[in-house]
Order: sequence, then C-alpha cells, then structure tokens
Amino acid sequence: MIVYELTGAEQHPEYKRLEESNLIRQLNYMESLVNTAVNIDRKFLSQIVIKALNYQAITCLHVKAGEYRPCQVVALFNPLSPDGQFCPNFLTLGISLEMGTVGANYGFGALNAA
Repeated sequence: MIVYELTGAEQHPEYKRLEESNLIRQLNYMESLVNTAVNIDRKFLSQIVIKALNYQAITCLHVKAGEYRPCQVVALFNPLSPDGQFCPNFLTLGISLEMGTVGANYGFGALNAA
C-alpha cells in the first residue's frame, strides 16, 4: 500500500496520520542509532543508516522507501542538494557525518567531505 498513490495528495488526512507515525518511528530509530554510535565511539553515518532513516520516514507513503530516488528531490533546507542520480556517488566519495553536525543540521543538509 502506497498512500500517495491511493489518495493522490500529501494533504490527505490518512497520509498525514501515517506520516506522523513514520516520523515518530524514525526519531526513535535515530535516537537509538546516536546512542549506540556514541557508546561504541563510532561517530559517523553510513549509507545504510541514511537509507534506513529514509525508509522509516516514507515507508507506505511513497515508492522507493529506503532507496535513492532517480529524480530531483527539492530540499527546502538545502537548495544546493544534488540531483537524485548523483546521490549514490555523492555519498560514496568518502563522505561522513559527524554526530555533532547531525544534531545541529538534522535532515543531512550539511554533509562534510572526509
């Protein structure tokens, strides 16, 4: 079930309800990841973690949950976001996120080249 495909609108009440539920799940997941990373002194986010966070956010709302989209995604928090087809290469160039940066810039708007 993909709610957007069924309702045709992100403003639909059921879309909003599921979006909120997904966000709560994503934030709980992120909190667990951050705590684990800090406790084992592994302070970076891998592509696997980024894809998992995306999956938590859009599962059953849109297609391609947990995958890089092949189309342009408009990111209001970062107008310089790369085109969708460049995301996998962008993240495989040795880019890591320091936990302090993630806390200050949630939404991955500030990627730091390692």
